[in-house]
Amino acid sequence: MIACWVKMVVLGAVVAVWLPGTAVASETGTLGIDVSEGVFSDVGSVHSYGIEQVAKLGIDAGCGDGRFCPDDPISRAEMAAWLDRAAAHINGAPYPLPQDETAPVLSEDDAAVSRAEAATMLTAAFEHLAAVDEIAGVFADTADTPEAAVRAIEGIHAAGLTKGCAANPLRYCPHRPITRGQAAAMLARAIVRAEPTVGLVVNKPQAARGYTLISTFHSDSVHLIDHLGRKVHTWRIGDDVRIAKLLENGNLMVSRDRNDGNFRVSELDRAGNIVWEYPYKNMQHHDFLKLPNGNVLMLMEKRLTLQEARAVGARLHPASRR
Repeated sequence: MIACWVKMVVLGAVVAVWLPGTAVASETGTLGIDVSEGVFSDVGSVHSYGIEQVAKLGIDAGCGDGRFCPDDPISRAEMAAWLDRAAAHINGAPYPLPQDETAPVLSEDDAAVSRAEAATMLTAAFEHLAAVDEIAGVFADTADTPEAAVRAIEGIHAAGLTKGCAANPLRYCPHRPITRGQAAAMLARAIVRAEPTVGLVVNKPQAARGYTLISTFHSDSVHLIDHLGRKVHTWRIGDDVRIAKLLENGNLMVSRDRNDGNFRVSELDRAGNIVWEYPYKNMQHHDFLKLPNGNVLMLMEKRLTLQEARAVGARLHPASRR
């Protein structure tokens, strides 16, 4: 249990609340440390979700000493091993990664994988991913990249695996080495998109005859279905969805991650038009609530240095070095 400051943001006002003995856990590493079950001491970024997933699925056990090394480039051998294990998982036979051991290297090829090569490897490895037939020029910095790689890059972009490396203009950084954290995020999204999630599984007589709003983390869409599993409506968001809620007026309120350090909470009408929107920089922490007076209450993450965390009484994981 960790005591911490939690910043409640009522748009137009900020209130700090002291919550002693509150357990702190976040996809992105609250307080700048990882206190999730994955326990990699060096993980606390926008790629934390993907890193946790590849660890839980036995695709990679980290780089040693309780670390994942998310900012290190990934070698061709490591990337090939990851893809092999992910494909085995999708086909129902997870790769048996030894307990408490670093993932074995399957070849001696230690060359770093570029972001363009990663896109090509992903589309070649999975049947549900494909390069586009015609290049649309989605990214501004791929003109000097081989055509086959550009088609793969735009393919994984269309599949929702990447939003690029920078915006205004939108760029992919194809020649830059892909990091272990970035590769984990892309691979986790590829796995999610491969697993069947469509279809009504259980419909007992006790089921309420109402509607269910479905939004999955890192998806770019929100779906409304009825009690028979029929899709009533879909909102195409375009950004990574964090949390979505249906309002009494039938509009959708959704918090969105632009994947470029910018976040926003928006109210969308049925056609997806923006009725109201508020941008913010700090990452949202799990929930928001629209109040009767129209204000929005949001729980936000505030990152602290190791010294700042200790100053407010946080008891840190012994493995933390941040």
